[in-house]
Amino acid sequence: MALNNAAVLEKNRGRFAKAEENYNRALEAEKEASGRSLRTLNNLGSLLRTRGQYKEAVEKYEQAIQTARKMGDSRAEGDVLIRIAEVFSDWGETTKLSRALRTHSKFLPKQVLPLTERIRLLQTCTWTRNE
Repeated sequence: MALNNAAVLEKNRGRFAKAEENYNRALEAEKEASGRSLRTLNNLGSLLRTRGQYKEAVEKYEQAIQTARKMGDSRAEGDVLIRIAEVFSDWGETTKLSRALRTHSKFLPKQVLPLTERIRLLQTCTWTRNE
């Protein structure tokens, strides 16, 4: 947990390389603690997105989805799905965004991804495609 917190501080200070190093060290230390590694994977995905490393961000978020599934936490899975959609939107990858939504949303109960959030994600696809 301390390494994850240190990474957050480094990210906030703009020291992205050091933040990434701390996140990776935290993941190594958290291999057996799914809940903590889920948080670290999300944080690392966010850092990579901030740095414009979209492919790597999606990879971390995909790992976070797998961790959430192992934990049986469909709400966390839905939250990560939204983050993936935001990365694809930033990246301008509407085809991958649509594919990710189709792939992951079928595993989520409807109440996890409310209608308003689904509409927002679909609008994101449309806005990106029209730009």
